[in-house]
Amino acid sequence: MNNDPIPLRILVLDDDRHTREYLKKGLEALGHRVVTPEGGIATLCRAMDEEFDLLIIAYLMKYELGAEVVRLLRAMEKGRDLPVLMLLTKSADAEANRKMYEWNDTNVIGKLRKHFSLLKPFSLRELTALITQFSVRQSSD
Repeated sequence: MNNDPIPLRILVLDDDRHTREYLKKGLEALGHRVVTPEGGIATLCRAMDEEFDLLIIAYLMKYELGAEVVRLLRAMEKGRDLPVLMLLTKSADAEANRKMYEWNDTNVIGKLRKHFSLLKPFSLRELTALITQFSVRQSSD
């Protein structure tokens, strides 16, 4: 069994350009290949056209919900098994928070082989630890 992390092909969707750049720069420095399309439709198209090991997606975005993009992805054969790291953000909207945590409880708890979550703001160290854990697990499967 190999316990070294393997480079991953990572698809990132976040409506904040700075977050996308932060993730791309940090993950590429670790040897991963990172693609950062703008918007859910572009992300779904890339996921159908290319092979990825992981989707990192923000739950709350200005024009769409990450959970809805994941739901659409899961409806497509090629996207059914793509692991997801959902970036969670506390909102001033209590209902949005309730839905976010409900999604997290339903999709993450007990299903850690396919879904992960991380609460914003996060450090590159926290993200790296999670992705390293995931990539080591992938290399041992």
